[in-house]
Amino acid sequence: GGISQSNIIPSYAKTRDGKFEQCGLFTGVVRIQGGGFVGCRTKALKQPLNLGNATGMYLRVSGDGKRYKMNLRTSQQSSETVY
Repeated sequence: GGISQSNIIPSYAKTRDGKFEQCGLFTGVVRIQGGGFVGCRTKALKQPLNLGNATGMYLRVSGDGKRYKMNLRTSQQSSETVY
């Protein structure tokens, strides 16, 4: 937001067993004057994922000790609940 800059780029991360797996890398510069936050959005998928049989979602994250927030939507409508 504001004068901050951020991006999500395709990357690879080393797993605990030494293999590499594809991931998304969130990177950016936060300017604390005028708000101090960054955000990224992905483009809507042309064909939405059918997760009707899913019972949950698994995220494996690593960070720098700072607090981050991730919002997930279940619809493309802006009025729907954000998780």
